[in-house]
Amino acid sequence: MVRLFAEANHDIVHIPFFSVRQFEAAFVSQRTHDGFELVTARIDGELVGVIFGFTEIPGEQYAVCELMVSPRHRRRGIAKRLHDELLRLRPEHRADLYVRKDNAPAQAAYKKWGWVKVGQVQPTAEAPVLDELQLPLPGSGS
Repeated sequence: MVRLFAEANHDIVHIPFFSVRQFEAAFVSQRTHDGFELVTARIDGELVGVIFGFTEIPGEQYAVCELMVSPRHRRRGIAKRLHDELLRLRPEHRADLYVRKDNAPAQAAYKKWGWVKVGQVQPTAEAPVLDELQLPLPGSGS
């Protein structure tokens, strides 16, 4: 999964907040949270996509932490299928994620999938300001 992260984020892994080391440390922590779920996509046994998240506020909010697809396999609907599979049975009322303001492909995809910008956040002092998006979840009746 680390190799996929580096490949999918090759243009930003030189930035400390988006480094492989930071990703590994965050993943170790995030996977211990309640409600953690990870969905993968494989083609001929090769890991080509991953999405994961955890319950941020029980019964209320699910945090989508990472969605990545190998550049060699983009524009085939893999990200959308991963996204839908992760979120389709969540009991929370909404999902929340952060996305880089300059990540036009991700911004466009999230908008198409129904996500709405609700603000901006700077998760840590060394992080850039990111857009915060939210999505009502289908299982919540919202």
